[in-house]
Amino acid sequence: MKRNHYFAVIMSILVIVIVILPSFNVFAEEVAIGKYGVEVAEISTFIQDQMEIGKIPGISVVVVEGENIVYQKSFGYADLKSENKVDQETLFELASNSKAFTGLGILKMIDDGLINMNSNVKEYLPWLTLYYDDSEVDVTVEQLLHHTSGISSKTISMIQISNNDNALENTVKTLVDTNLDTYPGDDFQYATINYDVLGLIIQEVSGVSYEEYILKEILVPLGLSNTYLFNNDDTENKLATGYKIGFLRPIPYKAPIYRGNKPAGYIMSNISDIGKWLKLQIGTGDVKVFDNLIAQSHIPDQNVTSPYDDSSYAIGWTVKDREGLEIIHGGNNPNYSSYMVIRPEEEFAVAVLSNINSSYTSVIGHGIKEKLLNNDYIYMGRDNYEFIDKIGVVVILIGSIISLLMLILIVRRILRIVHKKSSIKKLTKRCAIKMIILFVFVCGISYFLNTIPSIFFGASWGFVFVWYPFSIRIALYLVYMAIWSIYLFITIGCLSEKNLQVVKNDE
Repeated sequence: MKRNHYFAVIMSILVIVIVILPSFNVFAEEVAIGKYGVEVAEISTFIQDQMEIGKIPGISVVVVEGENIVYQKSFGYADLKSENKVDQETLFELASNSKAFTGLGILKMIDDGLINMNSNVKEYLPWLTLYYDDSEVDVTVEQLLHHTSGISSKTISMIQISNNDNALENTVKTLVDTNLDTYPGDDFQYATINYDVLGLIIQEVSGVSYEEYILKEILVPLGLSNTYLFNNDDTENKLATGYKIGFLRPIPYKAPIYRGNKPAGYIMSNISDIGKWLKLQIGTGDVKVFDNLIAQSHIPDQNVTSPYDDSSYAIGWTVKDREGLEIIHGGNNPNYSSYMVIRPEEEFAVAVLSNINSSYTSVIGHGIKEKLLNNDYIYMGRDNYEFIDKIGVVVILIGSIISLLMLILIVRRILRIVHKKSSIKKLTKRCAIKMIILFVFVCGISYFLNTIPSIFFGASWGFVFVWYPFSIRIALYLVYMAIWSIYLFITIGCLSEKNLQVVKNDE
């Protein structure tokens, strides 16, 4: 009897484990996030829907409320081919959200009395001469921090591919003798290279590399042990594969190394560390040593505003008033993107890390924030890279058809000459003029195509091929092929004529 009794008890426990425990997982997806009354399942569904629309391979999301992480989840794949899933340890490039770390480094150096916010940059980099209207001007550390230096946003295309130790210095040296777009301090213009200059100041004043200073003076004291400035064995195994859109789908892309742009865009971290980072931003982190400096980094330069909206730039953060104070920043690299938004008055923050350059990364972060504020949110925009990719695919189709058709017609004309059905005729003055005009016209179109990035973006096609969808390179080559194949077809037609005997036979 006792044996039967024990058996019944054991079976009852097994039933509870099998039947009841799974319901806790279901319940976990139904509970509300913090005090906001928004169900976890609603947020998770929203994220997955936007990932599908934006073709995002993998993503990590964290929501902080006060001292608590109230939502932390990862979706999709760190690598599509191996089906390795994203988890809380997966690393992503932070892109421009790296600027807040560099800004904090500068603020610490100011607090330590090593540099002065109002000092001319030349006090630390004597060779960095800058001009406005052909006259030398002073640019201060503060103006670099607030993107009011007058340096053009187009200077991003001047950042060189390099992994050398002197990459940061070489990047900043591209600015020597530059003519500024505006007088320093007058206008806001977001130029990523501003923070590379700040990174070099950190390096020159501290006497150690930028990476070593940020690691020892910022990351270690803050307890951010999963935030990295260099690739090593840990990052190699944990870093998500980066992707960019191409031919209507995400394709793995190993972007060039821009070590000279690290202070502005190439720090790596995972969602666990970013959760800690967000708590530090709202003043609820475990480490209090930098609270005053972090609060200072949120103070915007209100003397100027963004030309696009009513926001102002602080130090590595954009500050807006959207029915309450918002501190936000996005980040986009060729194959990663990130988004962070902080609501200091409500003491909550959201961060999203993704392994593709997509506007839907910020859509997800902004959408979660709006849902937590109980606001309706429907994104009516589009992902620019996905849109450009679609245009590229259409151009490829049209270019392929034209090029193939011209190739067939050219081969037919050449075969007619080979088989004596046509012959090369004597070049007439009229034909020569026609060919010269056509050649100049085609060369003009080709030159215009070659200079499009420079005219509109101040960049080169090399820069475009790194940042934009894979389809753009193929589309460009096919446009060139179509244009020159048309020229070749017309030229052969101009230089040949049907043989008279063939014409009579045809009649």
